[in-house]
Amino acid sequence: MKKIYLIFVLLFYSNTFAQNDLVGNWYLLYINYNTVQFDNYLNNSPSNLYINFTETLQLDGSSVCNDFSGTYTIDTNNNTINIDVGVTLVSCTGSQGLYESKHLNNILLHNYPSPLTYQITGSGINQILKLTSTNGNYAVYGKTAPTISLFTTWYLSSIETNTSTITIPFTDSPKLTLFPISTNIMWFNDSYGYGKCNNFSGSHDIYTYDDNAFRISLFDQELNTCSSNTYETIYFSILSDSATNYLSFEIIDNGQTLILTNLIGEKLTFGRQALSVSEDELNNLSIALIENPVDDILSLSISKRLSSNLYYSLFSIDGKTITSSILNYNSKINVEYLNSGMYFLSIWTKENQLKKMKFVKR
Repeated sequence: MKKIYLIFVLLFYSNTFAQNDLVGNWYLLYINYNTVQFDNYLNNSPSNLYINFTETLQLDGSSVCNDFSGTYTIDTNNNTINIDVGVTLVSCTGSQGLYESKHLNNILLHNYPSPLTYQITGSGINQILKLTSTNGNYAVYGKTAPTISLFTTWYLSSIETNTSTITIPFTDSPKLTLFPISTNIMWFNDSYGYGKCNNFSGSHDIYTYDDNAFRISLFDQELNTCSSNTYETIYFSILSDSATNYLSFEIIDNGQTLILTNLIGEKLTFGRQALSVSEDELNNLSIALIENPVDDILSLSISKRLSSNLYYSLFSIDGKTITSSILNYNSKINVEYLNSGMYFLSIWTKENQLKKMKFVKR
């Protein structure tokens, strides 16, 4: 009798410990659907995606547009959990609806009434919960909500084609804004942006494919004429050319950089808004030409490095822009290609013009 009682006690405590590990809020990090990982870029759209287990075997949660609640049972011997929930019936469209369908219909609710397999690893705020459906798809949750978003405004910093790399002038602000749902019911627009001279709009299909890629269709742009040939034509072509605009996306640098790559390897690299330069940094900064006139290399003396990139522009004597680029670390600019004469050099950050100087090219 003592042995039977001891076994019962051990089973009771084992089940209690497993349930205690499960109790609490878990935030959706990503889902793995048809062997492809789809990160959760939809937090706060309109709410955090989470599931909450209570000690009284109740659960509730949110999956993009709809909430769910109900009960659960846990089987520690087989590492399974059975959930029985009701779901609200809010219409969910666009990328929100596509992600919710993968999350709810193909993972959490796919098994019902069969149980999900669960696995908990890590400890404290680093704990990870994995719920796997019988179809092999699974959802991974953590104790901290993810903060990286795809659906925001991105600023174009460079274009890479098969023949060249174009650095966007620091004086320009071409951008791409992605929304998780249409902002115009009539035209289904959920993508907006700006090039050099023209605005554009379109419709993306993020989360449509079994891949981290999307197309932009219904691309519509203004037809203002730019003063000269610019990067805008290439930028718009990469986004809109239906033959090649299957755009794989990657977010790196802790959410600060977005890279879009089309079917022929052309890349658009975007960043979030540039870091601002503090007033103290500007007050303690001095910039000067080391020599003037110059021959092939224009060398600068800069008193300190800033937390933000420095940029430069070269102008002809009549004020026309010759070139703009990021100032390299050794503060040297190649001017070998310039004809002899007088020019202007302007040094900038994204927010401020710091210095404008005149120099002579021999």
